[in-house]
Amino acid sequence: MADKPIKRDVMDEIVKYIDTDNIIVLHGARQVGKTYILYYLEGLLKSQDKSTFFFDLEDSRLVNVLDVGVDSFLTYLKNEGFDLDKIKNGNGRLYVFIDEVQYLNNPSPLLKLLADHHKYIQLIVSGSSSFNIKSKFSDSLVGRTVDFEVFNLSFSEFIRFKG
Repeated sequence: MADKPIKRDVMDEIVKYIDTDNIIVLHGARQVGKTYILYYLEGLLKSQDKSTFFFDLEDSRLVNVLDVGVDSFLTYLKNEGFDLDKIKNGNGRLYVFIDEVQYLNNPSPLLKLLADHHKYIQLIVSGSSSFNIKSKFSDSLVGRTVDFEVFNLSFSEFIRFKG
């Protein structure tokens, strides 16, 4: 990521859903900037003193943790130092980013259970292939996600990136 991150045009739309019960899903082709957007959002939230955690599923050890299920996911976060009871009971939120979600064997049950029973966790996920994500998400997530297709830089974004 660049020294000073440059805001993508889609960011204003995404931010509208940051504090909702929706799972924010970014999908699109490889190398269009989904991970960059996740890091940008994480930086924005951290600048507001919000608690965040980033799962990069390029690391197969993390895939194994999430594939086991919700309890494993929550235990991992607790082991990383998050007091989930305090967050939950204090009406706070933990913003969890999951990059490359398509690497999970079956992401829908994990995401559904988290969205339904752990509303103090805001999920922002991405996947590098629209086809892979759509084929791995079941109908059980209908009404729980807000989807953003991420495209290559627009001309105006390109100009901003080039300065």
